[in-house]
Amino acid sequence: MTRFLPLALLLLFVSMSGCDNTNTEDEAPELISPDLFEIDTNFFNSQAASKSAPKENFVNGALRVWPVSLVMTASLALPAIVTNAALQDQAEFADGAWQWESVASFNSSSITFGLTATPDGNGHNWSSSLSFADPASQNQLDNFELFTGRTQNGGTEGNWQLFLPIDETSTNVLNATFTRDSETDKAVTFSIPATAAENGGDSVTYLVDGDNNRFEWTQVGESMTHTVEWNSVTGAGSISATNFKGGIKSCWDQNQDDAQCPTAGL
Repeated sequence: MTRFLPLALLLLFVSMSGCDNTNTEDEAPELISPDLFEIDTNFFNSQAASKSAPKENFVNGALRVWPVSLVMTASLALPAIVTNAALQDQAEFADGAWQWESVASFNSSSITFGLTATPDGNGHNWSSSLSFADPASQNQLDNFELFTGRTQNGGTEGNWQLFLPIDETSTNVLNATFTRDSETDKAVTFSIPATAAENGGDSVTYLVDGDNNRFEWTQVGESMTHTVEWNSVTGAGSISATNFKGGIKSCWDQNQDDAQCPTAGL
């Protein structure tokens, strides 16, 4: 199975962007909700551990979700640390923008970052800079612009573009768009730029609607799509994948046993 994104490309990924507030001059916009940077796979973890012999449909659904989500979870550990550090910092409004500065610790190294939110129409334009020194590897970044982005409509929708230094050149390695009304009503799409050396154009969309979850993985180079749906309360779910049962929707029931798909819903 093709990797979604090389782990090394994301390990320096810093707090992505922020939700915004229309009272930009009076109150700083809140940082983006951390749940927009994860795919919650606790359902698969718990169910797989409880089953001695999981059935085919459930197993194939899990095998589509797990590889991508594990890479993302590991890769986003650092942004979570930095975001928490930013939450402890008091933003200041200066030179027409809200500004945060903070220091976070990661693997015995210190990361100094700056985050700015510039009011623009009904939203904010975001930028984050990063300074990092790793004594073990001698890697160092000095005021590197890690991401740019925009939030609008009260922070309920937005996008960001992630950059990393590759061969000493700032390179766009990952993009995202999102909408979020609440933790149980959201959608985020992560996409690799078409010009990337590996997996160019591939994308993953994760949607949550109440207890229902939907994972859509598109592999452009392989001309394959994978859609996995599950209900985190009932335990039922389904998989539709180009390379599984001819793409026919295949379901499992509340016990994760293969089952006939219902006429509606999962």
